[in-house]
Order: sequence, then structure tokens, then C-alpha cells
Amino acid sequence: MIDMKQAVQTAVTSVESLYPQAKDIRLEEIEPYGDLHWSVVLSFKSGEPTTLAAVMGAESRLFKRLEIDKSTGTLEALKVWKQ
Repeated sequence: MIDMKQAVQTAVTSVESLYPQAKDIRLEEIEPYGDLHWSVVLSFKSGEPTTLAAVMGAESRLFKRLEIDKSTGTLEALKVWKQ
């Protein structure tokens, strides 16, 4: 069984692998997801901000929810996180 810290490390490593342009990766949420998974939400910047975001002074971040298997520590799912 992996603990919470190991689940976060797996999630960060997975995002870095799947999104090589990811910068400023932040942990947003972590919680048990059923008996078998950790649900980890990460946000990150992915390159240049959009024109609208730049005009409004906002930063453009992507939010992803990753499901990490508690027993093996492997990434099982990656989804867009809906706030």
C-alpha cells in the first residue's frame, strides 16, 4: 500500500511525463477515492497564457484529477478536474 505522499509523487511524475511543458505544478487536493485509489488534483501552467488571460492579468492553469492505485502506486486515470 502506498501512502498519501507517495500518491502525490506518482501524480507529479505522471504529469511531468505526460505534459513535458508543465511548469509550476501545484497540489490542489488529495483524498481517498473508494477503497482502492487516491484521487490527486494537480494544477500547472502549460506554456504561454492565452491572449484573454494575458489582457485580464490572470494566469492560465490546467487542472487534472489523477487516480492512483493504492496497492501498486500506478496511475489508473487522468481526467479534467471540474471545480
